[in-house]
Amino acid sequence: MALKIIENQGVFELHGTLNTTTTKLFKQHFDLILQTTKNLIINIDELNFIDKSGVEVLKQLLYKGQMNHNCFSIVGDGCKDIYEEFKTTLAA
Repeated sequence: MALKIIENQGVFELHGTLNTTTTKLFKQHFDLILQTTKNLIINIDELNFIDKSGVEVLKQLLYKGQMNHNCFSIVGDGCKDIYEEFKTTLAA
């Protein structure tokens, strides 16, 4: 399944799959958004699957947001593997 990004009142909802096929365009899209906004919220409630490349691109965006003093949040209950990966990374 492809990845669909829907903006709903400033919150970007991810629908579908974030994997090696979809991460390049995902990163390009959010790199541009980080240049124009100071507050980025990504909702993963409707994200069905994420692989390592998807987690890695989220980490890269988080780092870029921190370097640019952006507020970057990931919210929602979809793909709880993301949270486990971030806990492992932050604990190391």
